[in-house]
Amino acid sequence: MPNQKLKTVRRSVALPGDLVDDALSRGANVLWGGSARPELGPNFFEPTVISAVDASMKLFQEETFGPILAIQAVKDPQEAIMRANDSSFALASSIWTKNKARGMALATELRAGAVMVNDAISYFGIAEAPHGGCGTSGWGRTHGQAGLLEMVQMKYIDVDGLPRSEKPWWYRYGPDLERAADAFLQFEFSRGIGAKLTVVSMEGWIRGDWFDSTGKLWIDPSPNMRSLDEAVLYPGIGMIEATNISVGRGTDTPFEVVGAPWMDPIALAQFLNAREISGVRFIPVYFTPNSSNYANEKCGGVNIMVTDRNALDAPELGAEVASALQKLYPNQYKIGRLDSLMVSKSSFDAIAAGEDPRRVEEEWQDGIERFEVIRSKYLLY
Repeated sequence: MPNQKLKTVRRSVALPGDLVDDALSRGANVLWGGSARPELGPNFFEPTVISAVDASMKLFQEETFGPILAIQAVKDPQEAIMRANDSSFALASSIWTKNKARGMALATELRAGAVMVNDAISYFGIAEAPHGGCGTSGWGRTHGQAGLLEMVQMKYIDVDGLPRSEKPWWYRYGPDLERAADAFLQFEFSRGIGAKLTVVSMEGWIRGDWFDSTGKLWIDPSPNMRSLDEAVLYPGIGMIEATNISVGRGTDTPFEVVGAPWMDPIALAQFLNAREISGVRFIPVYFTPNSSNYANEKCGGVNIMVTDRNALDAPELGAEVASALQKLYPNQYKIGRLDSLMVSKSSFDAIAAGEDPRRVEEEWQDGIERFEVIRSKYLLY
């Protein structure tokens, strides 16, 4: 570790010199400084002012972490905003002006975690000022109320104010919903918009069609629902994500992978493939999510490949994966939170007790059949 720290320090001193040399080779001018000061010690670099900087230079493109003031001339404030925002880094900025109101207006246009008008560095020392950036300067905040909220998990709790009555937002499609929603709008906006609700049926769609048969471009219904396969897998993999696993949030393929630092990808893939779960195959993988559970930690797990979406029963898949993790990793897998999204005490108890998930799934069938009978009279298609 000491050697690693020494390398980091040496690199941090060498970096300003590299950036200055690159800028000079591309036409910049050093007005002051510009050199390391080894006679003062191995970690000293002169305060440097450099002009004629442009976007082609590394000094403009990369983080400096050195005492360098780079000057780029612009024709007006809007060009200054455009060039300042043309960077993946966005930690803190300063605006210097004689017109405070103008400075405040320009501050709203800068993409940065903090903007100081006629000041610099100050917000680091203000306890109530949230500290953080955006872009590759990072997400999240420390300090202030925003910093406290970063450390909590907010929860909304709603208590039914209209007990023993069906609500129009329960999405039971059909004439009853249309009448209830129309009555609600008339009651809420009787003096306002005077809206009349009409349910417009789609043309050319048949129940059982998949989205890719429409020829339309996929639009993410949620930031972590980026493909049809992910939508197909979500009812099962989303059902188990409240436990201590990563389901790929923070990767390019959310809900297509399942893993954790304590999983053996080969053992898990072999176990699940041996179950011969209809419609999917499991490929051993390592992945590192950049957010959510196990952010920036290497996770072993499986990539779930959909081979036949018509044969796949996603909730059954979720039960199979949870059961496999309980059998293979009884000490590491925290199954207790599974029922927060499964919401079936009997199914949870059976999986936690190690029962075969296929028997658990068979117990769902009577309830599914009763629901399908009730649902049938409300289907528009």
